[in-house]
Amino acid sequence: MINPSARRVVALASALAVIGSAVGTSSIAAAHEGQARTAVTGGTHAQRVLLREILHRMGGTQISGIHIKPSAMGVQLLMQPTRLDRSRTNLSIRLRWDAEMTAYSFAKLSDSRGFPLVMGYSILGQPGTFRESEPRVKRRFDREQIVPPVGMAVRRSGARLLEFNVFRPSEAVVAVVVSTPRPAHFIRNRLGPIITALIGVHGRIDGFYVAVTNSAREVVFAYARTDRPRSSTSTLFVRPDLQGCAENLAVGVEVAPDTDPPCPRG
Repeated sequence: MINPSARRVVALASALAVIGSAVGTSSIAAAHEGQARTAVTGGTHAQRVLLREILHRMGGTQISGIHIKPSAMGVQLLMQPTRLDRSRTNLSIRLRWDAEMTAYSFAKLSDSRGFPLVMGYSILGQPGTFRESEPRVKRRFDREQIVPPVGMAVRRSGARLLEFNVFRPSEAVVAVVVSTPRPAHFIRNRLGPIITALIGVHGRIDGFYVAVTNSAREVVFAYARTDRPRSSTSTLFVRPDLQGCAENLAVGVEVAPDTDPPCPRG
């Protein structure tokens, strides 16, 4: 479910003004899919303050608790979710993206402040790691180079916009959620340009999340990508009966094996 948030809508006013001028619309609804109040424990006082600030900048996440666990090599972030998303058996794409963006931002800012090295994180026991030699490159933030091309692609898709957020936990990250009553048709014919636009601004952001819901606000497609200086990672969910609709999307993985049914009509 997408939970509306007046706080996030107010905070997005300036961004939406830019989107409106770029895509020719005067009103765009926006909400955030997460909205957990996250408990932070462990580590030092300075580390906890930094992590809480990152979470605040993320506008709320699906993470209910983070424990900063020291070790001989540095620290690990042990995370717990607020709930499980039925889009995957144990782990939603949004939850994993929230965790990745939070941990990566914490790693970069910890490095710049001389805090202990952040080795990685885990969410529901599934680990994510960072290479010790991985550089923490600062990306130049330019909202006008990020928002208009993505906003134009969303407008042209004809879908209802549920969320369009540019968060800055350290560098910019983008979250887009749209809704359509015809998800098969939308994924097959309309979603591609939105993903292409997001990939097109990857040099200015640390990552993005894009999701499609049906009229009941159920997630039927979700794709998240994280871009680091020497690597990129991505996670994907497509509802099984719609996998044939996503076979030509630029998501970097095979979506629809030959054994999957074709894209349904509608």
